[in-house]
Amino acid sequence: MKQSAKNDRKQSILDTALRLAESAGYASLTPIEIAAAIGCARTTVIFHYHTTAQLHRAIVGEAIRVKNLRVLAQALVANDPRAKKLPADLQRAAIESILNRG
Repeated sequence: MKQSAKNDRKQSILDTALRLAESAGYASLTPIEIAAAIGCARTTVIFHYHTTAQLHRAIVGEAIRVKNLRVLAQALVANDPRAKKLPADLQRAAIESILNRG
């Protein structure tokens, strides 16, 4: 597989994971759920993100990059180390995004 195709697949996995984390929950998200949503084998997800912990780190990193406050709030509640290092104003905005959801 060419490098660009690998990168495209990895980003597709991450995009799907972020969407699922927002709707179904960050802490309980598994490679099996992501693979089912994409329509690929679980091993494809594992190939790109070797462990669930690495996958969760990547999800939080992407949530930070795109400022997905709902996923960041879930990561904060789950005591994710990366989320806990966010600036206080972003942490506050993330929590408020959940509290003000109506």
